[in-house]
Amino acid sequence: MPEATPQPVPVDSILHRHYGDWRGLLVGPGTGILQLMHPGLGAGVIQHSRFFDEPFERVFRSLPPIIESKVGGAAAPAAAEKIREYHRDIKGVDAHGNRYHALDPEIWFWAHATFVMADMTWMNLYHHPLSRSEREEIWEAGKTWYRLYGVSDRPMPDTLDEFDAYWEHMCEHVLEATEAAMWSVGAFDHPERTPLPGVPLWLWRLVGPRFLAEQKLGTAAMLSPVVRDKLGLTFTDRDRRRFAARVRFHRWTRPAVNPVVMFVLGRLPYGRAQVARK
Repeated sequence: MPEATPQPVPVDSILHRHYGDWRGLLVGPGTGILQLMHPGLGAGVIQHSRFFDEPFERVFRSLPPIIESKVGGAAAPAAAEKIREYHRDIKGVDAHGNRYHALDPEIWFWAHATFVMADMTWMNLYHHPLSRSEREEIWEAGKTWYRLYGVSDRPMPDTLDEFDAYWEHMCEHVLEATEAAMWSVGAFDHPERTPLPGVPLWLWRLVGPRFLAEQKLGTAAMLSPVVRDKLGLTFTDRDRRRFAARVRFHRWTRPAVNPVVMFVLGRLPYGRAQVARK
């Protein structure tokens, strides 16, 4: 009996309902670092991209098709296929001498898992505390989203509890302080490494240190203690109080439309339709 064709995430899913909320960006740096801590993924980024030269540009190029595969409706399957095909020739040897391939299901699913966890994290922190049923809804939508890529779902857990156990195992036993991850952590303290595209250098020199300090605080807050320890990040009691104040602020404010939707995704037909509904 032929397998059913994978379907896009339903338009009434929690992922669609919160699409366009800019607070999702607040967990972006931490999500990227979690991806780079996988030995194979971190090696692939260094060996097959201009990661050290244009980190922000790399993110801006990657976001539109990723988000379209997530909430693009009828356009999602094509976006997912485009992403998969882009990674077909990304392969090599990591720092341990182990071979990797971007389409290895173990590597591919880890990257996807970080996006699913990112949605759980930002909603729980900055929007409202998620219920068990809401986390399960995000997880089920994440499974539907993953199947669009056409990569084996062998490593994909079935239930939310299994996903949580998988996440804990990865953080404790697989992730490590790769060269790419440590460069990214170090960039929080060195604005000159990551000038923001479109921002004049004189202005970035003024606002960059403060902007990155806030990013560093939010990143440390979202990472588990075991991951923070691997990266050498601290999160003191004072940091907890500062971060709690920021969480209260973001929950009190009701942001309008995600700047990334307006600036990056607005040119996509689905993105324009979503922006118009906000």
